[in-house]
Amino acid sequence: MRCPFVRRLSVINLLTLIIGTLALGGQALAQSKTWTGAVNTSWTNAGNWSPTGVPGPADTVLIPAGAGTVSATDTIVVASADIRRPISISGTFTSATTLGSTLTLNGTLSGTLAISAGGSISGSCSGRWSDLTLTTSVPTLLGVVRWNNVTNTGTITMQPGSLIAFEGNQTITGTITAAAVSNSPAYLSPYNAGNNVVTIASGAQVRGAGLAISSSAVFCGSGTLSLVNAGTIQGTNPANPIVIQAPTLNIGSVAGFVTPSGQTFGNTWTVAQPTQVATVTAPRGDPGTSSTQTLSFQDMYVAPNVPFTLGSGETLNLSNGQGTLYISPKARSLPATA
Repeated sequence: MRCPFVRRLSVINLLTLIIGTLALGGQALAQSKTWTGAVNTSWTNAGNWSPTGVPGPADTVLIPAGAGTVSATDTIVVASADIRRPISISGTFTSATTLGSTLTLNGTLSGTLAISAGGSISGSCSGRWSDLTLTTSVPTLLGVVRWNNVTNTGTITMQPGSLIAFEGNQTITGTITAAAVSNSPAYLSPYNAGNNVVTIASGAQVRGAGLAISSSAVFCGSGTLSLVNAGTIQGTNPANPIVIQAPTLNIGSVAGFVTPSGQTFGNTWTVAQPTQVATVTAPRGDPGTSSTQTLSFQDMYVAPNVPFTLGSGETLNLSNGQGTLYISPKARSLPATA
């Protein structure tokens, strides 16, 4: 006859085994999933992955190089994703993502994003970067992306016709470089209704050619944009300057070839670098409007064939009288009050 103590011990062990099994069953074990595309292009088809099964939040994902485009249309959360072939995201995608191919973004991308050689991003007005950290440079931005709580530690290169639309009050970190042309500029603009205050953080840069910083929505969105520059704005091409249309609450440091257009300044426009020459290539607004603004430059260059007019009450200050005013051939003369 078996001892009652032994029977009780056996029951306890059995219960412990059952409870442990149930606990493990409630936890997804991390797996490495590789895309095969054996069935179709859908991320959420279990037969497209090896081992079989749609990746879960604890899984690491590899999408190797190859033909075809992966389609991600639902809410997707994975631990990490190494993407080496084209992918289209129209749902919500959260991951520590490494991109080595083209990403068409018509949904929301969150988490972290590192882009390697061959990586580029394009999209439409429904494409969003939200709660995203860019850990490397974005060599090519095509199309439209909405910006919400983005930390950029590298350089975002905007191609002709591309747009970053800001959702409310946002901060630019890192570097945004425009590689655009005058007949197809790149844009920074508002998206949310009301006033969207965009701050270029200390140490951050907005630079390049053919960039328009717009006061109103472009392509999509609504509202207005105001600019606070605690970093640097630098135009690199006299033929395709950076155009600032947005009202500026603080214009900060400006260098190179920059055009203030259709607006007045909330404070002094100062060029911090003594060796830089600031370029103004168009009037800031109605020259007949009374103003008490002071435009301060280390040096100033007036572009050919474009008038620069001081409004009533405005003052131009060139390094406290020690700077140089450069007027190119055929540029119109400044008024005597300059």
